[in-house]
Amino acid sequence: PLMAVPPRFCIVCDIDGVIWSGGKLIEGSDEAIRNFTSNSIEVLYVTNSGGHATKHKVEKLSSVLQQEIEEEKLVASHTAMMALNKQRFADTLVLLVGDKEEDCCHIAEEFGYTKFITLQEYVRQRPYLIPAIHESSETLQQTITTEPIGAIFVLREPHNWYHAIQVVTDLLRSEDGVITREGFSIAERQKMPIFFANPDFDYPANFAVPRLTSGAFHFALSQLYQHYTGLQLECTMYGKPMHTTYAYVEEYLRSKYGSLPEMIFAIGDNPLSDIKGANAAGSIWRSVLVRTGCFKGGENDEHNPAHYVTDNLLSASELILSLNKERSL
Repeated sequence: PLMAVPPRFCIVCDIDGVIWSGGKLIEGSDEAIRNFTSNSIEVLYVTNSGGHATKHKVEKLSSVLQQEIEEEKLVASHTAMMALNKQRFADTLVLLVGDKEEDCCHIAEEFGYTKFITLQEYVRQRPYLIPAIHESSETLQQTITTEPIGAIFVLREPHNWYHAIQVVTDLLRSEDGVITREGFSIAERQKMPIFFANPDFDYPANFAVPRLTSGAFHFALSQLYQHYTGLQLECTMYGKPMHTTYAYVEEYLRSKYGSLPEMIFAIGDNPLSDIKGANAAGSIWRSVLVRTGCFKGGENDEHNPAHYVTDNLLSASELILSLNKERSL
């Protein structure tokens, strides 16, 4: 059932570097979220961190913020990618690339995929692809999936980059997505579709200097693919700043309220993803840059300036509430 009145304002809030840093609450962030919700301003959590089952991420977020967050309010980097491609690949075996194998399987099942194989399982069935893995008799006897791989989904940066780059490069170069002990047929051009959930090159983790993530894996893979083939890697990117993420948020709000709010404030710490994406998303979007993550600089980012810059999420909430009050007068 549609709610009669959409909220005047909606918040699209990043998580890493805005709500928490290295999983620990950034002071005042919990109060900021309460400021929004107590004033009937809807908050969606839109993050380029993906590769974890929604349930687990929401439990952690609820625990850190000390308030209940509904699963539908979390849009991870893989959310639009998995939702929008489900019908296209319903009858196709897809390869899942990510960190923890069980997380990859949970995500595929959560979005209704029935035919998938993890990179780890693919390598277990074909240890001859990785020279460092010594084949055991047990491995040689196990059942091998002979069905071709029809697409590759990179949910997040892989746990083992070497295994992933070797296998994914092989599949991208293959004619038909089939690799056997004898090798594979090499295609003249790329036949294999590949999707990336997160274009970020690095992100603020527990270390003082940002750490490499999915965009860096994409960069390394692209270079090696081009070296092998002389061709540019063709891929589809999701996550911020890609338009698909913002369109997905708008569609969610339309389906819930029947129309869009007057204004959507996108709060983030990364000018290259959060701010660039919001600035290009359309006239109802306003970008808010905070200084608690990637951006530590001066008045604004030089290359992707935000509509507003504040020290942290709490001061961003105070600014937005004052704008909401002005519009109510």
